[in-house]
Amino acid sequence: MQQQTVNTPSSFLKGLLGAALGALLGAIPWFLVSTFLEFYVGWLGFIVGFAAFFGYKLLKGARVKWYGITVMILLSTVAIYISEFFSYVYVFANDPEWIQYAALEGMDVVPYVILSLIMPENLLLLLQDTAVGIIIGILGVCSNIKAINQYCSPKAENPPVMPEDVNAPFDSPADAATKQGVTMLNGEEMDPDD
Repeated sequence: MQQQTVNTPSSFLKGLLGAALGALLGAIPWFLVSTFLEFYVGWLGFIVGFAAFFGYKLLKGARVKWYGITVMILLSTVAIYISEFFSYVYVFANDPEWIQYAALEGMDVVPYVILSLIMPENLLLLLQDTAVGIIIGILGVCSNIKAINQYCSPKAENPPVMPEDVNAPFDSPADAATKQGVTMLNGEEMDPDD
């Protein structure tokens, strides 16, 4: 007997939300290392992909494999990109040169940095900088394919155990003896009290 899995619109939404929250939480180490250690560690993308799966599963996302994998990959990619974007914002906003440029433009430094970074040529450079991490983030999701398959597949359910009818016909003398609480040894009845 197979357990029926019902995917409601809310399970798709919960999966999307769970993967987003998981990926964003998984991107925190990326942000911290990139920002404060000024060190690029692409393998941290693996954590982002894994966290996206964990969030998807935790919020009981839809048990549809293609949907889950797609959502996890897309949101892992977005989370890594956003993390790196804000890492750049933080670093540039604290750079005296950028502070000076912003002052010359008559702007606060953070909006100035954000406007500079969202220029198409800068967005492309940022994407190139995060490409390895994004690929590793995708591998983080793909490394969970077995767990995703297990989560998305209907689980086998044990059929209910029915009380046995001791008066039912028996297949063999051993079956009859077992159902009647008698133990047999070499085809001979034994008294269970001996």
